[in-house]
Amino acid sequence: MSLLVIVAWLVAVILAMGLLALWLYAIASIHKSMHAASRARRAIERRSCSASVSVIIAARNEAHNLEKLLPRLLVAGFKEVIVVDDASSDETPRVLAELSRRHGNLVVVRVENVPRGWAPKPYALLVGSSRASGDVLLFLDADTEPVEPEKLRCLAASTKDEEVIGFVPRFLCRTRRCASIEAAVTATAYGFYGLHRVMRRSDNLAWMYGCCWAIRRGTYQRLGGHRLVASSYVEDRDFAKQAKRKGLRLLLPDARDIIGVWTYDTAAEYAWLIARLFVDPLGHRSKAGKIVVSIATMLTSYGPLALALLAPLAPSPLQLLLLAPLAIQTIAYAAGAMIEGYSPLYALPGLLYGQLVYPVGLIRALHGQVLWKNRRVRPVRSQAA
Repeated sequence: MSLLVIVAWLVAVILAMGLLALWLYAIASIHKSMHAASRARRAIERRSCSASVSVIIAARNEAHNLEKLLPRLLVAGFKEVIVVDDASSDETPRVLAELSRRHGNLVVVRVENVPRGWAPKPYALLVGSSRASGDVLLFLDADTEPVEPEKLRCLAASTKDEEVIGFVPRFLCRTRRCASIEAAVTATAYGFYGLHRVMRRSDNLAWMYGCCWAIRRGTYQRLGGHRLVASSYVEDRDFAKQAKRKGLRLLLPDARDIIGVWTYDTAAEYAWLIARLFVDPLGHRSKAGKIVVSIATMLTSYGPLALALLAPLAPSPLQLLLLAPLAIQTIAYAAGAMIEGYSPLYALPGLLYGQLVYPVGLIRALHGQVLWKNRRVRPVRSQAA
């Protein structure tokens, strides 16, 4: 065996050991995430839920979803449900007009133009919050599906001053393609950006799901509301960052049994999600930094598969080591699928099809491209970067 071949196998072994450690860490982090989310849920369930809650929904072309969501919210004891119609061109205005005639606690606001320097959703949410009168603001997306809206109201009402509660929903899929991608995305999120870390005050990591989160109205106003993240196309993550920097506590309770959210049907939509997540962090890095992030992301996702394909060519003592990272990554993806209520077998297509969204999203982010609600934009750097 030549020296070059020996060096090549040595590099493969080092890479396999690194990836094995990385995905073992991810599995441990997934477990810690869900344990911490369950603990947070038990903690807020012990609180009083007597506070009044205002729901705020930003909606653009969401007629179909609003027809299903609003009737359930409007009879669930919320003080008011405020829907900000973000220049919808579908049947959203008609749906809102019909429902507002039947329900006095539905408040409808129409936004035609977004001021310079604002992304559409943060502006719509700020407008909606200005009309709210409840003690607590509950921000919901139009594609959420509350299983127990009364329970959701009670949990939101338990929000304390100087705290943000970001409910952890179940991600609902209409297709097998979606379930395979969600297995990879959920495992990656909880494995490398753990919920337990977000809830740890000493850790700088901060994010939450923008589909369903709550904050006291007074706390929100003292922070400056969505002015903190005016230009952000990932306003939930950036608001969480700003809140944590300013000393607020972030709680991410497991709410999969009381609220779901319909996620993306196509790989293209997931790729745009990845682009939105990466575009701001990459925009603040040097050219060398962008290369490092890109290589690290690709190695983490596809390195285990590449090593497994190489394993049959390796000397027999090395074959198991080269296969081990893929086996552990598969277990992590199976856990991601089960968290969302899908068969662990979706981990297998997740390793191939599910991961295709990462390189496409990364390339778009490197070019500063974002698609939001069929609007192609070039976002400016957010304040929370």
